[in-house]
Amino acid sequence: ASPAWQQRAAMLRPRGDFAAEALPGGRVIAMGGEASNGSATEFAMYETEEYSWSEDAWVMKAPLPEARFRFDTAHVGERVYAFGGQPTCAGGLGSDGAKQSCVKVALDSVWGYFDVDYPNVYAAVKQ
Repeated sequence: ASPAWQQRAAMLRPRGDFAAEALPGGRVIAMGGEASNGSATEFAMYETEEYSWSEDAWVMKAPLPEARFRFDTAHVGERVYAFGGQPTCAGGLGSDGAKQSCVKVALDSVWGYFDVDYPNVYAAVKQ
């Protein structure tokens, strides 16, 4: 028999453009992302979820201190760092009537989980 894809538990919050990082022990952390209000997107999210392969379940973790999407994370030692990305776009329509893009806005902060076993404490570096 050859390996086959299997459906696993769905995330608790639908999202796009989020960051995910593999953690020890068959866990995955998903942070932030882009939400929709049904008619528009580019709404940054604070929510953080952790998936456990052995439990096949997602659980909510401490939210990001700063909502963001289109960003990246890095797992280093006992820490997960979140950096870059865009906030919710509040620009609305430009003078030409076109929707303003979040691509022109970048966050310059870095947030770090200091205990990946219980990610509920953050530290920040803002420039």
